[in-house]
Amino acid sequence: MIGIFVIILLVIALVVSLVFANMNKKGNSGKDSESDYHQVTYNGKTYKYNASIVSILLLGIDKTKKDKNRATSQGQSDAMEMLLLDRSKKTIKLLTIPRDCMTPIETFDGGGESLGWDKNHINLAYAFGDDAESGCMHAMQAVSKMLYHIPINYYGAMDMDNLDALQNIVGDVKVKVPNDTLKKAEGWKKGDTITINAGNVEKYVRTRDTDVAFSNETRMERQRSYFQAFYEKLKVLLNKDFNGTVSKMYSLVEHVTTNISYDNIVTFGNMVTDYQFNDDSYYTIPGKYVSSDLYDEYTLDKSALHKQVITLFYKAKEN
Repeated sequence: MIGIFVIILLVIALVVSLVFANMNKKGNSGKDSESDYHQVTYNGKTYKYNASIVSILLLGIDKTKKDKNRATSQGQSDAMEMLLLDRSKKTIKLLTIPRDCMTPIETFDGGGESLGWDKNHINLAYAFGDDAESGCMHAMQAVSKMLYHIPINYYGAMDMDNLDALQNIVGDVKVKVPNDTLKKAEGWKKGDTITINAGNVEKYVRTRDTDVAFSNETRMERQRSYFQAFYEKLKVLLNKDFNGTVSKMYSLVEHVTTNISYDNIVTFGNMVTDYQFNDDSYYTIPGKYVSSDLYDEYTLDKSALHKQVITLFYKAKEN
């Protein structure tokens, strides 16, 4: 599945951080009666939710226009990323959610009636939607529930047909290859610096050997290296040609399922170079891949996950 194209949309989605007033107006798509995320106790200490954080879930859908007449046309969210924007500290963090996370998702029968919540691959949550928007809602609920009911206010979903348009926003980018998973197929070895363009970006960010167990793990490494290169090139282009770059960004957003407006993107263009984002800004849901009879599964380390949620989304309550 194409993972990286939606990661770049995460960058575009930064702009919604300025619409802070809406955070209190919108409901928490993942909150239910089980938990109140505003204040929690962890290891004997009380923590308050960091209201400066804006959480934006972006989904990469494994679907093309050719699939629209198939029974499986809704597709699955093969790439799932959470952008965390701290307005007070002006920092960006990127939380990767492995597609194979085993966690409760809401399932539905053929008539659209809920069958309740059942443990399954998290990337299937989107597939139970009637359309792209409802699929996003199902995915948001599942992710929020997995992350101890933290609020998710914004979303974006894009299928693979728009990958070349994504690449054309920045043109060629130089990427350092992080592993040897494409050495045999493309000759790209670990440590090589290669040029990615609209013609080969899909191979770099999507290709994996499904006959090899846990191949999504090394693919995510490649996607991360591409995101870093794309982000750095985007900053350069915004400084060089702000209006032209913003126009290209919006031309892509018009073709995805999201709530980002042109005004949002203009605002984003003025702030993207002001926020801190570096090699320490990447996080992955803690857990490990395990073998199953049919599919790879990613078992959550719930203790480590709880600690990660506290670290990323909360701050200690002052006495």
